[in-house]
Amino acid sequence: MWMRESVLGLALATMLQAASAQVGGLDPGFGAGGVVTKSGLSGGGFLVALADGAYMLGGYARNGSTGNLVLHRFLSNGAVDTNFGSNGVALNFSFNVNAPPTFEDALELPDGKLLVVGGRFIGERSLQLHRINADGSL
Repeated sequence: MWMRESVLGLALATMLQAASAQVGGLDPGFGAGGVVTKSGLSGGGFLVALADGAYMLGGYARNGSTGNLVLHRFLSNGAVDTNFGSNGVALNFSFNVNAPPTFEDALELPDGKLLVVGGRFIGERSLQLHRINADGSL
C-alpha cells in the first residue's frame, strides 16, 4: 500500500514540477518559437490586441534624414496579416527625423476601424488623431 502511495506521490510531484516549469514560458505556436521580430523599426509606440485576436503594432522607422510612421498588423499566431495595408504595413508617411511624430496609443472602434493618437513637436507640441480603416487605408 505504501509503495502505491509513494509512486502516486512521485508521479504527482513530477507533474507539478513539469507544470510549474512551463509557467511564463514562450508559446511555441506564436511567431517563431514564441517570438515575433519586426526588423526595420527604429521605435515602437503601442501594441493593441484587437477583437478578432490580431495585434496592431505602431511605430516609426528612420531612413537617413527622413522617417515613416507605420502600423503593422499581425494575426493571432504572430504571422503578418498580408491583407492589411501593403503586405501588413499601413499609414506609411514620411516625416523629418529632427521633429518625428509619435504614436502614443490606439483604440479599436466597434466598426473595426482603429483610432490612433500621437503627436509631433515643431516649435510646439501638436496632437494628431488618425482613423484607419480595417483594411489599413486612411
